[in-house]
Amino acid sequence: MKNILEQFKYTDFIDSLDPTLKLAVYNLELSGIPLETIGIEISSMPAIGMTAKGINNWDKSIFQKILSEVAKLICNDSPETELVKQLKLEGGITTQIIIAGVSNFVGNELGFAAALCSPFVVLSIAIILKAGLNVFCNTYKFQ
Repeated sequence: MKNILEQFKYTDFIDSLDPTLKLAVYNLELSGIPLETIGIEISSMPAIGMTAKGINNWDKSIFQKILSEVAKLICNDSPETELVKQLKLEGGITTQIIIAGVSNFVGNELGFAAALCSPFVVLSIAIILKAGLNVFCNTYKFQ
């Protein structure tokens, strides 16, 4: 997966967000707020975040869970996953294809619809790319 992502910049993924969310992320980042903090805050917002069972029961740790799953997928040194094999078969891999595939994978792992995971997958990949693939993977502690 690292080989696939090496051709992209972290902003390539942020640029794929809904225009309003993209502007908010860039403005918050420009003001010095780390992408991880932005992801945590967005995940607790009723309009964007994901609800757990019950009304107004927002899973404030969902972004960390998604970041962890994305990191496991990207930083895993074991043989290629089915997702990576599928992505390599695609002609001209785009950020949208990567986001859709990773969101589906993460959604299946955590029990959420892929579409709900997408903004958080975007931020997770952006965090990893901004830090640098090798730096992130060498320092990230899997739970």
